Amino acid sequence: MATANKKHFWLMRVVTRLLQAVALAAGLWAGLTPLDALSQETVRARAFQGPTFARIVFDWPAPVPYEARGGGDLLVIEFGRPLVANLSAITTVLGDIVLDARIEEDGRSVTLLLSDAFQIKTTANGSLIIFDFAVPQST
Repeated sequence: MATANKKHFWLMRVVTRLLQAVALAAGLWAGLTPLDALSQETVRARAFQGPTFARIVFDWPAPVPYEARGGGDLLVIEFGRPLVANLSAITTVLGDIVLDARIEEDGRSVTLLLSDAFQIKTTANGSLIIFDFAVPQST
């Protein structure tokens, strides 16, 4: 009977250690995985070209805070929540104005490389974040 108790004790000890290892691994995984990456929102990015202006629209599922910083040929837009978006429409439609568009590693910032320094007006309309670029008229 003593041998059976020792085997049972040993088995319970092994199972307990395995459960502790699994709990530790799960805790480490949860701590190392940014919660923002798990909560990215799909955002529709659109672009339009008019005769005197160009427009970029970020269409969020719900209103989002944002901050835009420009300097020279860069425009950095930092949103309050992480996003997933296909930015190819921006460079396809506005290729003369926006040379490159990318989502940064933080998942919240979009960087636009511009062909020149433009006057930019930004507006929030509900869940739409709108950027209008004044385009000089050709003479």
